[in-house]
Amino acid sequence: MSRSVLLVAVFLGAAALPVSAEPVTVQARFRVDRAALASLDAEIWRPMMTAYAAADLEGYLAVFAPDAVLARGDLPTLSPLTESRAGEARRFLLRRNHAGGFSREYRFTERAAYRDWSSERGIVAVTDPNGTIYEEFHYFCRKIEGRWRITTAYRKRLPPGTAENFKLAAAPGDWENF
Repeated sequence: MSRSVLLVAVFLGAAALPVSAEPVTVQARFRVDRAALASLDAEIWRPMMTAYAAADLEGYLAVFAPDAVLARGDLPTLSPLTESRAGEARRFLLRRNHAGGFSREYRFTERAAYRDWSSERGIVAVTDPNGTIYEEFHYFCRKIEGRWRITTAYRKRLPPGTAENFKLAAAPGDWENF
């Protein structure tokens, strides 16, 4: 088959493909909205870390949307917040009965925030009196009634030796690399 005959055959074959009437939306790249990052830090990350350390269940859950979905990669589980609430309540009760030493510290490797939505990835250090474990996370947030809320949360436990990667990631308020 000659090259011109092949090109005509390819063209005719492509012309015969169905064309969708649905418009295609292409997301353009954008610069990260620093005001959105600041409000995410103020409305999600700092309150979550403070509530966790204080064993304040209601404060901790307040950063999640009522219909949030929580996923674990290492267990693996996928559950709505309403189903996870009882387990979280038990864990927070245990924390209240033990003397201090509980914390969650979030560090970011990726932050995309624009207008009313965000996607953030990173490493969280979860510390209790027995030590610290590290988990990777990927949270999606959106504004609901004018406030940021976590709508989808994914976490997966990382192997030992992750502390160095955690230290290299950006803390809340450090937006230089985003």
